[in-house]
Amino acid sequence: EVQETVVTETYPLLPYVFFDSSAAEVRPRYMSEVNRSTFKERDLDKSTMVMYYHVLDIVGSRMRALPEATITVTGTTDGRELGTPAQRKALSEARAGAVKNVLVERWGIATQRIRTASVDVPVIASNDEYVEGREENRRVEISSSNSELLAPVVHEKFLEYVPLQQRQKFALQVLRADRAKQWEIEVTRNGRVIASRQGRAPLPE
Repeated sequence: EVQETVVTETYPLLPYVFFDSSAAEVRPRYMSEVNRSTFKERDLDKSTMVMYYHVLDIVGSRMRALPEATITVTGTTDGRELGTPAQRKALSEARAGAVKNVLVERWGIATQRIRTASVDVPVIASNDEYVEGREENRRVEISSSNSELLAPVVHEKFLEYVPLQQRQKFALQVLRADRAKQWEIEVTRNGRVIASRQGRAPLPE
């Protein structure tokens, strides 16, 4: 009896797209050259940052697979960009629109499935006393009532097969033991060798 062990690796999906200060253009790092007809998230490199930079591809692919699902993209600012609240509102709206356009144009998602919204600063904002915090607040947040759209990316890989018994006995029958010079035994499962032993004469009992 053999135990098959499977390790499942999960990569949480960060549903944020970050922007440069006072800019509404989606950064090139989010604009991959993947073919939407052959794209599969399980084929992405097993790296948290790779998963993150493909967030729009992953969301777009999942929306194509779940035609009833909808999302909301909410543009935000760091609360300090540009000069006035009206200017920041226009900026946050433009950021939301830019993310929506990527999903519509690159992934063919119907416009009515993507609602846009905007706020001056995120509801859950990073500490703006630090440069890093302000950078994190310049973003578009993707949300959905369908949990499958933003679920973690899951990778599975099969590990070695482990025998549950510490020892296994085999019966050996030899027609001409005096002429046998060496022996070998292999245990296979589904065409894969999971154990092997070999030796030379004399043959074991």
